[in-house]
Amino acid sequence: MEEEKEDRFHADPLLPALLNHEQEDYFALGLIVNWPVRSSHDGIGNCWHQHYASFLDEVKRECFSISGGDGNGDGVYFLPLYSLHITVATLFSATRISELPPSTTVNTDSVKNDKVRQSLEWRATLVEEWKQVVIHASTMDDWPHQQSIKLRLESARIAPRAGILLWKVVHDHDETRSGMERIRSCLRQSVQMLHPRLQQYMRIPDIIHTTFLRYHHSLPANGYRPSRLHQILRDNTVPTHPLFGNGHIDQTQTSTSQYTVTIDNVKLVNCKIYLQGTDDDHPVYLTMPVGPTTENRFPGHVLVETDTSTNYEETKVTS
Repeated sequence: MEEEKEDRFHADPLLPALLNHEQEDYFALGLIVNWPVRSSHDGIGNCWHQHYASFLDEVKRECFSISGGDGNGDGVYFLPLYSLHITVATLFSATRISELPPSTTVNTDSVKNDKVRQSLEWRATLVEEWKQVVIHASTMDDWPHQQSIKLRLESARIAPRAGILLWKVVHDHDETRSGMERIRSCLRQSVQMLHPRLQQYMRIPDIIHTTFLRYHHSLPANGYRPSRLHQILRDNTVPTHPLFGNGHIDQTQTSTSQYTVTIDNVKLVNCKIYLQGTDDDHPVYLTMPVGPTTENRFPGHVLVETDTSTNYEETKVTS
């Protein structure tokens, strides 16, 4: 996420469509990990659900002076647990389907007035090209075939465009580069080699984060600015909340190691608008393995692939 230079909130242009339940009208491609979050995923345990809920309650109360409700009426939107994910790269930003470019492969005379058909063909081509890029990236020597990717939830930040959870790489003793760095590096090289034109759509953040908060308005109801709210979050919430390995889960066990996740695959997903809804609402086009495994895999091995090369349908795939 780029460093914010202005100390003011930015209203998210996608929130009106999201709150009006228009996500099916949108298309977006993301390469993501740690989604969907399960109640017992990678040792996080059932505590994740209760701790995330209590964290949001504390942020509402301490930062935005919200005593109850979901916060929508106070100018903020908190993402539900099932929408949380870690972005490796944004491959195509959320765009209304009616505004997508026409296909370059369709006979425009035969479908002259069929914008929907053209956008379907265009999306099919885009998905296929990104699948090729990701699969090719996974064949590179630098892809973390045998390197575990472990991330620990470390902190949180309130920034002008979003509130984010920040993850820290848990390095093995002999590591010089993290698995996440290597995936992103392979992706950059692969897109340059196979489909350079796709670089215009790709955005790779320079941090490892999960977005939990967006804004309706340029200022919340209490009139505070991002820097002040971040200070409150940093000083009051993060140091004591069990979501960040502080405090206690129960009387005998601290939560220091509870929120470390091991990443074993990356997914190419139609995120639509911030993965709103359940995982069944979002087609997974490709699932690629990362890290060591007991399965007999080889470079370029695909765990799950949805065929979009011919009759394009957004088949829903779960893994």
